[in-house]
Amino acid sequence: MLKRAHAMTVLPLVLAITGLTGCGGTLPEPVATTLEASTTTSPAATATEAPTQLPATATEAPLPPVISEENAGMLRAWRVFGPQDNAIRRVAFSPDSRLLASASGGISGRTDFGVRLWELESGRLVHTLTGHSDIVWDVAFSPDGQMLASASEDGTVRLWRVGDGVSLGKFSVPGQATSLAFSPDGSVLATGVTEERAGVVHLWRVQDGAVLLTFEAHPYSVSDLVFSPDGSLLATGAVDRRVKVWRASNGQLIQTIALDGQGLTLDFHKDGTGLAVGQCAQSDASLNCLRGEVWFVDPLQGGVYRVFSGATDWIDGVSLSPAEPLLAGASREGAIYLWRLRDAALVAMILERSRGVQDVVFSPDGKLLAASSSRGVVVVWAVPIW
Repeated sequence: MLKRAHAMTVLPLVLAITGLTGCGGTLPEPVATTLEASTTTSPAATATEAPTQLPATATEAPLPPVISEENAGMLRAWRVFGPQDNAIRRVAFSPDSRLLASASGGISGRTDFGVRLWELESGRLVHTLTGHSDIVWDVAFSPDGQMLASASEDGTVRLWRVGDGVSLGKFSVPGQATSLAFSPDGSVLATGVTEERAGVVHLWRVQDGAVLLTFEAHPYSVSDLVFSPDGSLLATGAVDRRVKVWRASNGQLIQTIALDGQGLTLDFHKDGTGLAVGQCAQSDASLNCLRGEVWFVDPLQGGVYRVFSGATDWIDGVSLSPAEPLLAGASREGAIYLWRLRDAALVAMILERSRGVQDVVFSPDGKLLAASSSRGVVVVWAVPIW
């Protein structure tokens, strides 16, 4: 394991981070890693064509109900944020489901690298956070919702105070910052960094910016990383067809999970016993993706619980509902898939071909589903009651 030194610049931080832990039930025993992809589709599965604008009454709508397998086929656009003058790479909900953060960048010639904060109930733009000079690849709220972190190709990870948008400081890294995550208690910030031809993980103590741990995780880059709900594990994904699970306290490698393709996006189940991995499972000779899948794996033993199929392109975003046994996947083909967790049955599909889906995230209360777009738009989906 390679240890590296790096440069760091941190302004004084004034926020204390409080704890947040996961909960939940149990999952079935994993089957062998060679499990074939499920082809079961629920008769209730539906395709919803994305509307181009909000319903006229959406601004007065009360908050919708929790998204479930029974109502997932009813999802409609509840909020549309944008358009912005660049692609939106990632989105994140605040822990109380009141705010949504978006990360911009990726279209050649465009210079909008702003991080935006939106208020969901009113639909208003709260803050535009500027300072990054290149693509912002990821954003994350601290568990208490008072701080926002953003990771950029410009070699910095910036910290912002959510209440007033004030910059709290930045971490400078020797490469491109591509992914980040707060530990569940908010005390540690993990960042994936592309350093030359290596994907390196850096962990900092949030309170004072002290370097806690640095280790090489993958070749090339770390496309995504996520803490387990109890904070003991850190999972990383990359283009090397491997997902790795590390002990968060010391960087010890616990498990390496081999994939059929490149695993770009991750999400832990709320009880920590399952890990969703989005990937391109099959490509042609020109590296065009032919089949996207989500694997739900055992992070400790490496076995595959089940495979979620149906997508015909990369799965760039995955999200497990905190409230219902549902899994959402965002595919580059322009579709959002909603599967039932227990048997991988497809219960709904939203077509977003006109916008180009980049990411998909359930809100912490399970009532909303946000999808970011290469066209500079964020669509928030909900079960309509307006």
